[in-house]
Amino acid sequence: MKEKKNKEKDEFHSFFMFMGVLVAVVVVFMGFVVAGLWYTAITAKTETNVYPLLTTVTEVDRNKDLITVEDNNGFIWQFEGADDWEEGDLCNCLMNSKGTEKIFDDEIIMTRYESGAK
Repeated sequence: MKEKKNKEKDEFHSFFMFMGVLVAVVVVFMGFVVAGLWYTAITAKTETNVYPLLTTVTEVDRNKDLITVEDNNGFIWQFEGADDWEEGDLCNCLMNSKGTEKIFDDEIIMTRYESGAK
């Protein structure tokens, strides 16, 4: 009779040990899933849509406060803020591709004066 109680007690403890290990494994697995989803969400927002583009100022229209620049491929871009820009200045543009492959819809996010090309 005592042996039967000990066997039942051992089975009872074994079952709860197994359940404890199973819960721990599930919690760790869910942690990895949540971390993976978080990483994917963060990198999807910050990756690949932004790129630098070196351009040369081709026209400064102070009346319209408009700067026209040209990149090495011959694409023309414009942005506002004629402050201290002069023709021939190098302008580094931070571009947003908007997630598309076409360059025609890309947008200038930020500009930075690099140097005079003279």
